Amino acid sequence: MTMWAIDPETQRLVEFESIGVFADDLATIKNFFVNHPTIQQESKMENVQNTLNNAELNKAKDIAQIVHCFIEFNGGLKYTNIAEKWYMLTDAEKDAIHICHANNMTAWMDTNFMMVSKTLYNKEMKEMKEKAEMKEKVAETITSIQEISIARYDSKGAYAEDGGYSGFTIETTEQEIMLLIENEQCCCEDWGYLLSEDNTEMFIGAEIMNIFVTDTEYKNYDIPFGDSLDAGDVVFVNVDTNVGRLQFVAYNAHNGYYGHSVRVVSNQLKLDKSI
Repeated sequence: MTMWAIDPETQRLVEFESIGVFADDLATIKNFFVNHPTIQQESKMENVQNTLNNAELNKAKDIAQIVHCFIEFNGGLKYTNIAEKWYMLTDAEKDAIHICHANNMTAWMDTNFMMVSKTLYNKEMKEMKEKAEMKEKVAETITSIQEISIARYDSKGAYAEDGGYSGFTIETTEQEIMLLIENEQCCCEDWGYLLSEDNTEMFIGAEIMNIFVTDTEYKNYDIPFGDSLDAGDVVFVNVDTNVGRLQFVAYNAHNGYYGHSVRVVSNQLKLDKSI
């Protein structure tokens, strides 16, 4: 991709590495474009000589018209060429074009250039705004990790609505995450649960990045499946943080009749699966 600038000694166009050079000496460049015989005949630079009352608008229009000419004479004003070169412009050059749009100074623009530049600028501004909003959003951090076990019925025989489960709760600044498996023994099934890390203190204050179910073991586990049992399954739930991964493992081996429910309750993931 050839880029051009003005050689101050010869006043000729020469190759240059950055389109941004066009903003350095607008008067010299404008004079070159206006008086160059070939460019003068083919370009739409007649409005360059118009003086606007506002100096900033005048400067923005000068920059925008120079970029317009640059693109026109380096590939043409087709959609694909404009889009390709748009991403090579400096922020100042893009802003200058936007100022022309915002102040209805677009009569001199080629139709394709007018539509494409407006679309691409708005797209970039939207993406920048979304990134800024995400950056400003306070990260969800872990405040505690506790192992819990809630019986289906309490010592007085009262039914517990959320009872009958064992596992872990992860308190964060946004929610309470529950990683549970049904804990009532039915017959001869082998069921249980564990975390990949024994020391959970290192995760206090960590930022949660994602929570998801996976079919891949993070570590090797000694899961006591009975040899005579022919049914059951293992569920792996990853809690990814900025300091590493916590993996909750729930398992159950049985003869096909004694499944246990695995529950994950969180904003990121909700799961209720029998294994």
